[in-house]
Amino acid sequence: MKRDMHLLRALLARIESDKRLDGADGYTASEFEMPNHSAEEVAYHVLLLLDAGFLAGSSAVASAPVIERLTWQGCEFLDDTRDPKIWDAVTKTAKELGGFGISLVLEMAKAKIREQIKLKTGI
Repeated sequence: MKRDMHLLRALLARIESDKRLDGADGYTASEFEMPNHSAEEVAYHVLLLLDAGFLAGSSAVASAPVIERLTWQGCEFLDDTRDPKIWDAVTKTAKELGGFGISLVLEMAKAKIREQIKLKTGI
C-alpha cells in the first residue's frame, strides 16, 4: 500500500481533536473512519505514524493498531503543516519532484514558516 501524506496529516488532525486521546486509554484505528479511505488504509497509515514516532500506542496487531495520543513529534508535524497554504505549497513541490519523505516535507514546511516570519518581522 502506498503512503498517502494527505491521509497521514488528516489522521493526525483528527486524533488531535479527539478529546478521548489523552494517553489514558487506547482506541483501535478502526474507530477512526476517514472519508474516501478503507479501514485497511487507515490501519496501515496509523502503523506508519506509530513507526515514525508521531503517535503513542501499539502496533502489536497490525490489522488493529491502537492509538493512545499524539507524541511531541506528531504535534510538531501538525503545527508545522497546519496552515493550508504551507501544506499546499509543500505537497505541490513534492508532487512536481516525484515525491519525497516526511522529513523533507517538514523541512520545507519549516522553511516556508521562516519565510513568513521574516516577511512579518523583518528578522
